Amino acid sequence: MKPVNIKNLNSYRDNLARGKRRRFILKFAGFLFFLAFLTGGVAYLLFFAKVFDVRNITINGLKTVEDDYVLREIRQTMEVKTLGYLRMQENILFFDGEALAAKLSAEFPVLKTIGIEKKLRHELIINFFERMPSGIWCFDPGKCRYFDSEGVLWGEPVRSSGFLLLMIDDLRKSDNQERIDIDFFNGIRLAAETLKKRNISTKEAGIPEDSVMDFYLVADGGYRLIFNLDTDIEGQVEVLKIFLNDKSNVDFRPQYIDLRIDGRVYYK
Repeated sequence: MKPVNIKNLNSYRDNLARGKRRRFILKFAGFLFFLAFLTGGVAYLLFFAKVFDVRNITINGLKTVEDDYVLREIRQTMEVKTLGYLRMQENILFFDGEALAAKLSAEFPVLKTIGIEKKLRHELIINFFERMPSGIWCFDPGKCRYFDSEGVLWGEPVRSSGFLLLMIDDLRKSDNQERIDIDFFNGIRLAAETLKKRNISTKEAGIPEDSVMDFYLVADGGYRLIFNLDTDIEGQVEVLKIFLNDKSNVDFRPQYIDLRIDGRVYYK
């Protein structure tokens, strides 16, 4: 058996280990270079080559809000810089439609729904659906707002525009004129809709200054129909209809008809 030189064997093993380390380092460095090249290429493609930049903006459905204002909001959104220099919102893939919709909805309550469609590679399509006014709610001392079937307030209509809409005068003192009383809203709406079904027309309603539960609607004859939230409003309208039918053959011109007690009708 030949003798083995331990020093030469150890040197061979060390050279082999160093070779493996060099190959690993070279491969890892190559991977990092490839990753950096790929990341840079993607970043250039997305943010500098303008392959997916927003070029066309189509707006549909606006009636009371100006198109130019919406366009300005979109432009301001796209000008926001990330990391100090990247305008990511200019890229249609990164454009934050939900944030824009939330901002516009908060600023313009008349906008009921906002749908944003991204049409690759360069077009944004924004579809608006505006609320339809159900009436006008006027707070004391005279600030009026449109309201819809959900009780949402917006705009500042003049009182004269109420001849086509139900106008509600809320004469109670209140510091909050941005939200309507939902209980009175539901009660007045129920009364107005039920009266309309029974061919009793109303164009005006009110909540007295000292009211807790009472409200009234003004019939075409000019007299008030007084209701209470704690009563069966639909049932009282049926009672009213029977009462008016009984008075149809006489010259009946009351100042008011009181319907605040279930099953009863009082008038003056």
